Amino acid sequence: MVSTLKYTFDAFFLPGISESEVKYEEVVYGDKEEVSVRVPIMTPEVLKKVIISVKESRKQNLSKRSVGEIVEVLDQVGSNWEDRNYELRKKALAVLPKITRFSPQMIEVSINGVLEMFKRKDNKSNLTRMLWAELDNDPKCLDEFIPKRGCDYLVRAYGPEFIVNIFSGNVPALPIVSLTRGLLVKSAQLGKVASEEPYFANLFVKSIRDVDEEIANSIALTYWKGGDESVENVAFAEADVVVAYGGVKTIESIKKRIPHKTKLIPYGHKMSFGVIGKEYLIDESTAREVAELAALDTSLYDQQGCLSPQLWYVEKNGNISPEKFAEFLAEEMEKVNQKLPRGKINVGKSSEIQQLRGTYEFKDNVKIFCSQRSTDWTVIYDEKEEFEPSCSYRFVRVKPVDDVSEVRGLVMPIAEYLQTIGVALYEDRLLRFSDEMGRIGATNIRQVGKMGVPGVGIPHDGSYGLRDLITRWVSIER
Repeated sequence: MVSTLKYTFDAFFLPGISESEVKYEEVVYGDKEEVSVRVPIMTPEVLKKVIISVKESRKQNLSKRSVGEIVEVLDQVGSNWEDRNYELRKKALAVLPKITRFSPQMIEVSINGVLEMFKRKDNKSNLTRMLWAELDNDPKCLDEFIPKRGCDYLVRAYGPEFIVNIFSGNVPALPIVSLTRGLLVKSAQLGKVASEEPYFANLFVKSIRDVDEEIANSIALTYWKGGDESVENVAFAEADVVVAYGGVKTIESIKKRIPHKTKLIPYGHKMSFGVIGKEYLIDESTAREVAELAALDTSLYDQQGCLSPQLWYVEKNGNISPEKFAEFLAEEMEKVNQKLPRGKINVGKSSEIQQLRGTYEFKDNVKIFCSQRSTDWTVIYDEKEEFEPSCSYRFVRVKPVDDVSEVRGLVMPIAEYLQTIGVALYEDRLLRFSDEMGRIGATNIRQVGKMGVPGVGIPHDGSYGLRDLITRWVSIER
């Protein structure tokens, strides 16, 4: 293969460390090796220096800032990213499709999605709204003792001195959420970037540096091979909190190796699905509208996110049958693919999709809808009700049920992994269904079309992510 190298960048941010103190290696990305990434060869000795540096920066700078000042800095960072001519945004849109294989359109959707956190509504910052929602109190409690809302005592919240973030690479821009939470609770942070996507977190921290270098220097980003105990043991020994994204094995490995004093906040393997009630199948127009929203949910992040629906349960006895809904969904999947193309996949994954399609060709009570001359999307109508995980990359099943009350039993085998459920149900049935799902493990019930777009200040995997970072609440009673 002839190299057509176009982009080179550093996948690290190491304040307080000189170039000469670290050795580096290069990793090449892209079908034509268009992107060269320089990553540190991290050693325990260098990592110790990095941790000392970010802790000192926190002590001298970040810890002395009011939460209001930090919000103002982050709001300005978000405003810069909103500018389509912002240099770092242009770099992200040029480079991330080469690294992640997501389409440029999907990368833009991902960036715009995370930027919602930094927008203002009715002259109030969304970050401030998030703080109020998660702390259930005036965010000034992160600065000083203030009255606890609705009570007759004073309270103050203290964040951890040092957070270690272990990032995954399945959804671009996801690390920004954790880094922002850490800044708001005034913590020094170390982020381990994922080999699948080492770039955007670095751009984000550099964009903070553009606005306020002192705050940026409380964050370090680097890469090391997952499971490198010589390096991870140093990080974990110093951490007050470890925030870890990853699969079951990754989370279990970390859980075994962190000290007893260290709090683990795991965001592990999760599964999501959707439910369409017969009340939204009353006529073709309504069913098509719901199918359009379901197609968007299925296609977002190429179905690789924890909040991506693995399948759709569709209720019988509406005027539009579940099989007809599957046909509508297929038509909408094609429309979405025209506007928001699926990213590139390797030969092995493409072959897996082709083989899966083939296994359904001679089955009874099955109908296959799929993209022509490609594996861009697949919709399988299958009357076998059991929950079946998808192979991702826009491969989704539609399964009929007599009543949505049956869904609880069908998803019980994966109850411990449940996360988001997209729903099209009227209010009375929505509340009853949501209660049933919440009792067995689901953590987010969202309207169809909003599965991949979490609102500001909502719980993350069943708890409030920023509030979880608080290591101590101190009260004064008089």
